[in-house]
Amino acid sequence: MVIVLRVWFFGVMLILLASCSTGTAIDYKAEGGVLDLRGWNQSEEKIVSLDGEWEFYWKSLDGPGQDKDASSYLHTPGSWQLENEELPHHGYATYRLKVLLPDNQGVYGLYVPSMYSAYQMWVDNEMLASSGQVGTSRADMAPRHLPKTVYFESGDTEVDIWIHVSDFYQRKTGWTEPIQLGSSAVIQAKRDQNVTTEMIFIVSLGAMALYHFGLFAMRPQHRTALYFGGTCAAIMVRTLLLGEVLLMHFLPWLNWEFSLKLEYWSPSVAVLCFILYIDSQFKGEMRNRSKRLLIGALMAFNVFVLLTPARIFTEMMIVLQALCTFGLFYLIIILWKAFYHKKCGAGLHVAAMSFLFVFVIMDILYYNEIIATGETVSIGLFAYLIAQSFYLSREYTNALRQSEALSAHLQKVNQTLEEQVEVRTGKLVKANESLRKANDQLFNMHKARRELMTNISHELNTPLTSIQGYIKAMIDRVVEPGNPKYLELVYNKTVFLDKLIEDLRELSKLDAKTITYQLERTDIAEFMSRLSASYYPEMEKAGIAMRFVNSLSNDADKTYMVELDHIRMEQVISNLLYNAEKFTLPGGRVELELTFDRENHNVCIFVHDTGAGIKKQDLPYVFHRFYKGTVNTHPEEGGGLGLAICKEIVAGHGGHMGVESIEGEGSSFCFTLPVQEIVPSSDSKAQMMEK
Repeated sequence: MVIVLRVWFFGVMLILLASCSTGTAIDYKAEGGVLDLRGWNQSEEKIVSLDGEWEFYWKSLDGPGQDKDASSYLHTPGSWQLENEELPHHGYATYRLKVLLPDNQGVYGLYVPSMYSAYQMWVDNEMLASSGQVGTSRADMAPRHLPKTVYFESGDTEVDIWIHVSDFYQRKTGWTEPIQLGSSAVIQAKRDQNVTTEMIFIVSLGAMALYHFGLFAMRPQHRTALYFGGTCAAIMVRTLLLGEVLLMHFLPWLNWEFSLKLEYWSPSVAVLCFILYIDSQFKGEMRNRSKRLLIGALMAFNVFVLLTPARIFTEMMIVLQALCTFGLFYLIIILWKAFYHKKCGAGLHVAAMSFLFVFVIMDILYYNEIIATGETVSIGLFAYLIAQSFYLSREYTNALRQSEALSAHLQKVNQTLEEQVEVRTGKLVKANESLRKANDQLFNMHKARRELMTNISHELNTPLTSIQGYIKAMIDRVVEPGNPKYLELVYNKTVFLDKLIEDLRELSKLDAKTITYQLERTDIAEFMSRLSASYYPEMEKAGIAMRFVNSLSNDADKTYMVELDHIRMEQVISNLLYNAEKFTLPGGRVELELTFDRENHNVCIFVHDTGAGIKKQDLPYVFHRFYKGTVNTHPEEGGGLGLAICKEIVAGHGGHMGVESIEGEGSSFCFTLPVQEIVPSSDSKAQMMEK
């Protein structure tokens, strides 16, 4: 009950705040198209509203500077309805007001609210503000309404204000908020205050919406948070479209008519979510038939707004107001029933919803120009949502506490049982894991052996078949026995078989880790220079230009010492150079490059060629055993084991091997060796002499 009383007190304070919020401007009234502000003290009376009787020229767009007698006077703010004549909603008109200012000159500011649905404003023959395009017909005008602040410097004590307004798109006409005059600093401060206040509302509503959507995501079986988050989101959109119309500043490309549809949809969706929210909170209190009827009516109105243009659906504002009023009134009845049945939280809902209902009635009266309180329902909605947000958070916190207490109790009850089960199953788990690992190892070994035997059988069978064919041809006298050409072919196949068998033997040793590397501390630059020199003649004979690039020579005073097995390392480089020669046509280039990777403290050895390159799809498999790829520019084809052997040897030296290639442009094979020590060149030579 204490909470309910606090909510009532808070609501009363909000109503008083809303009723007083429009009283910041000084109460000067224009009469006969003239507003006398000669007694205006700017230091005390900050802002003046330009309310009262303006000169009004219906279906006339006279320009500023034209001196003519007023045909009629119109009281502003408000729609263009004369006392003795009812004007249509669609049309155009000119407003004029003469303002008599105090003697002190200075820079003034005007706060221009939204005008419906397009306008142009002149001050002393100078156009200062416009929104949309004013026209004399629907085809000529472009609707858009945004509040603006403009500034002017008056050198005279009389200011002439002209405003052209046209509307052919909706029911609203003229302007409903007062145009306000003040010093430039005061007007700018007012605009900043409006924007800040609305941003606080918008950010708070957005945060509440995201928070409750997050709660729903964690507990999707409870839809209360979903409906409440939907309400917050709908009210946030409505706030973005009222007042300073911040949505049009954030999204200036947004279509005007679509933004107006959003303005009508948002309260309808908010009430719909309200209904679902209250129903989920107090199940059984709301009749399903009544709920379906209300939701159906709101959905039908939303569809009507979607399918009709603004000039039609805006005329149905009274229908939207009736639906929202009836919906909220029905919810208050449901909440009183829940309160009578002593449902938890019902009292808080009744108090908050009652004050929200008062704000809604005030807004309806304001939009129908019966009272001049301004738009206040956002304040009531914001206060209601904050109260409900705290209530939902408390509910979820209580549920979490109950869950934690239940979890702690279950944990205590099961602790002994868990310990027993853990002890008994621990051994079984370990045994099962050992069996699984052994089974995986056996399976992998069997699979690898089966694949290896298949590949070996295929690689051996190919040259043997060729040898058998050549010998059979000689026996059958198809080819002359002893023909040197075929004998050379048979010899080449036997050489290939010998190399293949040697590679398999080498690879088996590497797999079994039975190879012992004779590692020696070596000056890598000297080793590579000496080794590359031995391949120059062979490359030159093949018509390929070869060179050795030693990037370590940039540090001539340093020697990079590595540990390597000379024979095995020469085997790696020889294989890479042989492949480069095999796949590079005469006239191509092969480059052996030595660099230093400072980050990883490795030397990097590259073999670049301008050969046929490797297809992109083949690159991941070039180091696989028996893989030969799909590019072959040389008639002799290897067994596909050389690169696999090279990779194993480099790994045995603590290095890594890789390749980059572009088909048709060449390849770059690279491997790294860890640097053991970097010594001055003189010390290195002395060590080599000692050896």
